[in-house]
Amino acid sequence: LLKLVSSSNGIPFQILSRILLRNNYHQLRSMASEEVRKQCSQKMPDRETETRLLGKPQPASQGVTDFVLEHLTGVDKIEEYHRVSVAGC
Repeated sequence: LLKLVSSSNGIPFQILSRILLRNNYHQLRSMASEEVRKQCSQKMPDRETETRLLGKPQPASQGVTDFVLEHLTGVDKIEEYHRVSVAGC
């Protein structure tokens, strides 16, 4: 029980919330994408210097698509992502 408590405030709530999180971890992990599961399985995440897009791409709105195509050349495909990993964070 001592490992489940991080401060003296709200000890019963801390223990309960950590037990619930531990019990739900496998269910939540099964719902995550393959990329997220891979990152969760690493003990120490690599400190990457690159930017990675996470999740499934969504089609961009027509307004965004029109704007990008007007201002940039050589664009084949426009997609939106809601999550990103920058420098491993």
